[in-house]
Amino acid sequence: LDHAQSVLLPVARAHSITLHARCHPSIANEPARTLYTVLLNTMSNAVEAIIARGDDPSSLRTVHVELAPAPPPRANAKANSRAGSKDSSNERDKLSLAGANRPGQAWISLDVTDDGVGLPAHIPVARLCELGVSTKPGAGGVGLAVARSIVRGLGGELSIAARASGTRGTALRAILPAASQSIRQSA
Repeated sequence: LDHAQSVLLPVARAHSITLHARCHPSIANEPARTLYTVLLNTMSNAVEAIIARGDDPSSLRTVHVELAPAPPPRANAKANSRAGSKDSSNERDKLSLAGANRPGQAWISLDVTDDGVGLPAHIPVARLCELGVSTKPGAGGVGLAVARSIVRGLGGELSIAARASGTRGTALRAILPAASQSIRQSA
């Protein structure tokens, strides 16, 4: 987490964005390679979403990141999209990708929230993690696709949702199996 944060800090500072990162002590010993790419890609998207707002840099511009123990992901979660939905709740804005639920497995969550531009109305949420799909002009649509691939490959779940009504921005959560036994004891 510290390394991903240090990579993004110069860009965040240049755009008056505050990065708040918290790592539960039991997560500190998780293998860095497992989390680094997911952290970097999801945090980069959050910073870029705030930059895309284009408003006054003196306004609140914050990315929150937290790594903590978590309950196991739901088995057989279904992907939802805006297509054909008249429901205005956050439920319609979720993309859930569930992996295997392993009995006795300890899990960790990575939560990244921002107060950026939010989710686009013209792209179904279910497509945001597809390779080549991007909300940013000229972008390759690789970051979330890679993060989703890693999370799925580990048997985890990735979800994206609009933040609560009246709050701009996006919330992303990845639930991953923990490599360390110490997490199970402290979760």
